[in-house]
Amino acid sequence: SGSGGVTATTVSLAKGGLSANDQTAVTTAVSYVTPTGTLALNGTTPFAANVTGSGGSQNLTFGPAAGLLTTGSTISSFNQVSYGTIPGTLTLTLSTYSSVNSIVGSLGATTLVATATDTTFTVTGANAGTVSGGPAFSGIESLQGGAGNDTFAIGRGGSLDGTIVGGAGADVLSYAGYGANVSVSLASSTAPGLNAGVAGAFSGIDSIVG
Repeated sequence: SGSGGVTATTVSLAKGGLSANDQTAVTTAVSYVTPTGTLALNGTTPFAANVTGSGGSQNLTFGPAAGLLTTGSTISSFNQVSYGTIPGTLTLTLSTYSSVNSIVGSLGATTLVATATDTTFTVTGANAGTVSGGPAFSGIESLQGGAGNDTFAIGRGGSLDGTIVGGAGADVLSYAGYGANVSVSLASSTAPGLNAGVAGAFSGIDSIVG
């Protein structure tokens, strides 16, 4: 069970919203906003729950003072999962999500972490991009590898305000799709489109592709 006396549960959402039993199970953390079709998590205490939506256009939004899900919880079958009203910094792990089309980071700095399998992050816009076999992302300032062989591809127009940190595998930083000449410094770990050009933009990278 999660802290605050909230018992771990699976919240199954139909088009009409939460059932009475579901609301009782997570009453301190969940409210359902019917006009927008969005399940809003607004409680202040972290809790354990496997939150399952109905897919389609249904979104899951964490409120500005939301108690986040504890480690081991899962979120599945939502169009979008958004932390966009939370002011603080977050670290989100891809293994938490399944059948989720997109993830929106917090107002603070947000890091997205790869799973244990080989993952390719493709950065296509400012703090935005896609994940191989996973969701699109926006409002994500930093990326981090996992146990697999991960690739961090900076595409045309792609940039991150934060950093890229490789994981345990053989990790690649690629500018093959960048569409312009690049200059990367191994000495200072500076690279185009990362960390506003400041040193320490990447670490744990085994190879770089121009």
